[in-house]
Amino acid sequence: MPYKDYEEHKRKMKENYYKNKEAKIEYQKKYRQENRERIAEQKRVWGQNNKERISEMKKKYYQDNKEEIKKKNARHYRDNIDQHRDYHLKRKFGIGLNEYNLLLESQDYGCAICGTKKAGGRGNFHLDHCHETGRIRGLLCHPCNTALGSFKDDPNRLFCAIDYLMGGKIK
Repeated sequence: MPYKDYEEHKRKMKENYYKNKEAKIEYQKKYRQENRERIAEQKRVWGQNNKERISEMKKKYYQDNKEEIKKKNARHYRDNIDQHRDYHLKRKFGIGLNEYNLLLESQDYGCAICGTKKAGGRGNFHLDHCHETGRIRGLLCHPCNTALGSFKDDPNRLFCAIDYLMGGKIK
């Protein structure tokens, strides 16, 4: 029996959908469980065949939701700061947050050069290392780390600076 108007048809379709919604959801769950590998393979193949499309979709999504994404990322970073710090230390220096904290404890929670207890900068002591060998030397406050960086880890430059500060009395 055909419907007399479109609105009646829409109403009937909606009623039918909600009557069978739970059964449909159960069927979909069961199907996904039974065909997990096949579905994963289809997704993988589709992803390989549509790389440009996926890239464009991601770019558009980011542009449309940029502010929300930035807020979410900032919140995640703030809520998981130790996890991010641990990842950064492992990736860049090969030690984790636990080793960093042990090193800080061994330095009596202060800078290895000046001994200050305030890190300065962004609030963490900098992990000083040899740029040639990667060997970790210690933890430095922001001013000491910046000073060593300015002298390019060259002891001769440091001796010249000391000589200069002493008014040429070292020679």
